[in-house]
Amino acid sequence: MKNNLFIITLILLSNVVCLAQPVTIDNYSVNNLGQVQLSIQGQQGKYYILHAQHNADFNWAVSLT
Repeated sequence: MKNNLFIITLILLSNVVCLAQPVTIDNYSVNNLGQVQLSIQGQQGKYYILHAQHNADFNWAVSLT
């Protein structure tokens, strides 16, 4: 039973990852504090995760909106 739950969880998580789609950045700017501000066309009821990548081996989620 424990293995079945683990397999079902993996299947559900893999489906979530497969549904992720890149979003085009419409505009960007830098505010007074030196922070980058990005604009995208978002949709109600969806969430967006911003990933920062400094090289091929260093990629992490930095913001969730």
